[in-house]
Amino acid sequence: MEESESLLNQLYSLKTIKGINTFFVELATSQLNSNQRVKLVLKILERFASTDFYTIVYRCYKILEEHASFDDIEQVKLIAGQLPDLQGLRDYRDDFKIKLPILLAKKGQIQCLCRSKASFRTSYSEEDFRLVKQVSNEDYTLTFIVICVRCYKEWAITEDISYHFPTYHWSEI
Repeated sequence: MEESESLLNQLYSLKTIKGINTFFVELATSQLNSNQRVKLVLKILERFASTDFYTIVYRCYKILEEHASFDDIEQVKLIAGQLPDLQGLRDYRDDFKIKLPILLAKKGQIQCLCRSKASFRTSYSEEDFRLVKQVSNEDYTLTFIVICVRCYKEWAITEDISYHFPTYHWSEI
């Protein structure tokens, strides 16, 4: 991990786009394995989330696109929610929240898409899940017990309508 800390310190000292681009070229060719590289990129995103340094965020995204595993998605989405909104540009945060999970699913890093669908926190689709049971809860929420039609994993999906629009909380049973 010494090499990753050295690279992180090096990034803090950079002042130009050329220097930042050189840093990411070195990161891409470093001796770090994919897991170490992803952890370093997530640290970079956490520390630079309050800045308007689009170049750093974009280069971090490209590394995550290549090296992240599906297990990193929740942390990536959390960090993406802290990234600044850049006026006049498209909302690049959607790349972290939507595009990256889909890409990782397509790369075959997960066996079934049900875990991906659960990470989006939307309602279930009848083409991917079979409804087993629907339960009305005392707190005015509904819980749907569903089974994935591909891998047969059971999920509990709680629908909460107390916000401006329904929210869904998935948990694997």
